[in-house]
Amino acid sequence: MTTTITVTAATGAQGSSVLNAYLSHPSPSPSPSTKLRGITRNPTSSTALSLAARGVEIVSANLDDEESLVAAFDGSTHIFGLTNFFEPFLGNMADSNAAAKAVAIETRQGLNIAHAAAKTGTLKHLVWSTLANVAQISGGEWSVPHMDSKNAVDAAILADDGLRRKTTFLWVGAYGNNFAYPGMTPTWIESAAKYVQLHPVAPDTPIDMLGATTPNLGIFVIAVFEQPQLTLPSDKNPRSKFVNASMEKTTVEKMLQLWTKATDKEAVYVQIGAEQMERIWGTWGRKLDLMLGCFDRYREKAMTVRDGKVLGMEELGVGEGLVNTEEVVRIMRSD
Repeated sequence: MTTTITVTAATGAQGSSVLNAYLSHPSPSPSPSTKLRGITRNPTSSTALSLAARGVEIVSANLDDEESLVAAFDGSTHIFGLTNFFEPFLGNMADSNAAAKAVAIETRQGLNIAHAAAKTGTLKHLVWSTLANVAQISGGEWSVPHMDSKNAVDAAILADDGLRRKTTFLWVGAYGNNFAYPGMTPTWIESAAKYVQLHPVAPDTPIDMLGATTPNLGIFVIAVFEQPQLTLPSDKNPRSKFVNASMEKTTVEKMLQLWTKATDKEAVYVQIGAEQMERIWGTWGRKLDLMLGCFDRYREKAMTVRDGKVLGMEELGVGEGLVNTEEVVRIMRSD
């Protein structure tokens, strides 16, 4: 039987990382026994055309249209499913309800992926790109919008035992290029002649880093797909399987030190209040406060699961070829 690996949002950061990892694999795909399929809204984009030129079957489908996904998934044995909270959120930040609207959009799109995957009779393995369930861990005391929307899809998959047994829940660590985003980039203070990073959390707040999105995420996904005996539930071990796709455990202050080392620029970490974050960066500042705040408040517990098994890079045997955050910052600086 031909293995058909289908990737949603194929031209985005995560989707293209997965496809590029397969294209550069020691046993490269596509091959006579393995097909790569990329799903995108815009099959004529430069990225889509580049992937097609390398042998990827490009299929047009819309995450808002479940039936288009059912057709795009047809014949797939492996599916990498992901959604993008930040596309509708960042495009609508002037709206005070931007986060709630983005949650609704991402939840709807994620449910469409799950429902379409469940209707795919050839499916052997779904890797669902998600995040830890902080709302569950906190007993409902803490809520992070872009986690909540993904976790709503998690719940739907977990409720469908047939699909659950074919699913690995992939928690994607923080991107190494997050320094490029507002509120994450250190700010130059002319009168102090140094950079300052303003965050609403303690400097020792833990954070799990993916490092470079490409190639790291693709390397993790290949390892997950290639080891179903480890990454999927079984009759002997029916608990759901989660993978923490991160290569570095660090803190927000140590992250800044990495930036300093990579850029040769002096910087200091300054903790400010949530109200000040929102006054400076508006809706985005409030979002950063919720996201970073969950890790400050719940620490390592934030990356746990109540009912399931969490695997890391050691269990997966992942390591070779990964690019760390310091190197990402160096590359960003050279660009």
